[in-house]
Amino acid sequence: MLCGAIGVLITGQITPYEAAKAINMDVMLFLLGVFIIGGTLEESGYIMQISNIIPRKVKSMNQLIIALIFVIGFTSAFLMNDTMAIIGVPSSYIFQKIIEYLPNCLYSLLHSLLQQVAL
Repeated sequence: MLCGAIGVLITGQITPYEAAKAINMDVMLFLLGVFIIGGTLEESGYIMQISNIIPRKVKSMNQLIIALIFVIGFTSAFLMNDTMAIIGVPSSYIFQKIIEYLPNCLYSLLHSLLQQVAL
């Protein structure tokens, strides 16, 4: 996005004033708040506690994948996409640390899925 913004400014498609006017401060404040909340949840260990629930309940890799799909789908129905990505991506990293048998390809898939939810 930054490269695109710089590109349209350099080519003169929009003026710097128009670019500054296009910034939505409500969205910027929302994202700031979500980053603060996400960082606080991660630092407090709450995301770690929540992320420990799924590995204790599943007994196989197939159950893990199905459980993660349902949990991500359920939470994305109630949380905004940006919030889901900010809170979900650290969860995928915690899953990688908690579950010894979680292969790197599944970690990458989980991480990508959480990023796609944000789009």
